[in-house]
Amino acid sequence: MNIERCVGIMISKSQLCNNRSVAIFTDASLKTVNGVTSVCPGYAIYLNGVLIEQNFYILHNATVNQGELYAIMMGVYASVRYRHIGQLRLFSDSQTSIFAIRDRIFKWINNVKEDDGLLRGGDGQVILNQDRIMDVIYLVMAQNLPIEFYHLKGHINPNDANDMKKQ
Repeated sequence: MNIERCVGIMISKSQLCNNRSVAIFTDASLKTVNGVTSVCPGYAIYLNGVLIEQNFYILHNATVNQGELYAIMMGVYASVRYRHIGQLRLFSDSQTSIFAIRDRIFKWINNVKEDDGLLRGGDGQVILNQDRIMDVIYLVMAQNLPIEFYHLKGHINPNDANDMKKQ
């Protein structure tokens, strides 16, 4: 059995790529040309290990974190079409984005001040890009999507045992 290491847990390739689950991979890249920063967020969706859909977009004057969140939003939005297949699993190398959507949001909601309604961290600082984070959460809730969010380390070679150990 082929095993992939994911988020500190082991899952088999058959769990990831089968006819009962949809794997959504998202990422974003950053480029600055003549002082203008552009980000290219995108996603790829796999069923049974076969690419069934992909898309990307160019955002100008954006940060890489905004691009990563936009890629996740694109992937979640596209996944609505495949919800009838079964479990949706979204993978991103953006630890900041995945932890925000999956884990930290609950603490931040408790730190909202009534006077401005903004999400705040434990230190009282306003959370950046909270509009994009909340867009993802609202879409998942509105569509009642059966989706799991996973962080994968980026820029590793899955065929290199040493790189996989770092995962």
